[in-house]
Amino acid sequence: MHRTRYSCCAAALLLCATGSSFAKQCLSHPSQGATQTISFGEVTVPKDAKPGTVLAERTGSPKYTFLVTCFHPTRTSSLHLFTTPSAFGDGVYDTNVEGIGIRTFFDYYNSGQAVAPEQLYMGWIIKSYVGAAKVQLVVTGPVERGGDLRTGRLATAGFDGHEQAVVDLVDARIAVRRPVCPFLSSASTTSRRNSDAAHAMLKETP
Repeated sequence: MHRTRYSCCAAALLLCATGSSFAKQCLSHPSQGATQTISFGEVTVPKDAKPGTVLAERTGSPKYTFLVTCFHPTRTSSLHLFTTPSAFGDGVYDTNVEGIGIRTFFDYYNSGQAVAPEQLYMGWIIKSYVGAAKVQLVVTGPVERGGDLRTGRLATAGFDGHEQAVVDLVDARIAVRRPVCPFLSSASTTSRRNSDAAHAMLKETP
């Protein structure tokens, strides 16, 4: 009798533990249905740009967003293309162009935006979704040379380790604005004036 009661109690405890573990997630993990793409085109770095300057910002466009109920979920996001933290900090990661960093956010409905990568356990019940990605190019130091940023799978995000949102960087080029030498600028202006004067004289010649 005691053995039977003990077995029943053990089974009940195991069921509770399993149920509790199973419940700590969202009821479903729907995909957005398509990859969000980010394109910056050509971005010019001003000659006086200081570290921390946001050069450009782009926001993705999810195909679908599904509001779901989550019981004590874990919010997760990962970086794939640029994974070395910048010495500048503040959620910025180094790119392959020296002096240029990148920062990626994901929107989570009423929880706001969060910087990737992230693994945040949320000890409460929520209704949420994974929304648009926001990507920034940030100055992290001197930019001596421009160039093309690597492209490809930038980041993923979701709940409980599921990749519900996928973001690709498809185009980004960095150009450096060089200071103009005063002597060359003056010489160019003088040459242009002389050329204009010569044309005027030719017109006046019978």
